[in-house]
Amino acid sequence: MNRRRMHGKWRQWKGSLRQAFGRLTGSQKRRFHGTRERWSGKAEEALGRAQDKMQRWLGRK
Repeated sequence: MNRRRMHGKWRQWKGSLRQAFGRLTGSQKRRFHGTRERWSGKAEEALGRAQDKMQRWLGRK
């Protein structure tokens, strides 16, 4: 697992927490930012997964 995948998982977790806090407090803004952060974390994790796959394909790992 490379650094980009770990950072993506962290952002997903942080976004989920932000969403939950927004639901708890009734803040639409926090829920929106949590959703956005969670989805950007998913994209970053997918990018890291593709990077790992390319490294394996090239025989560097």
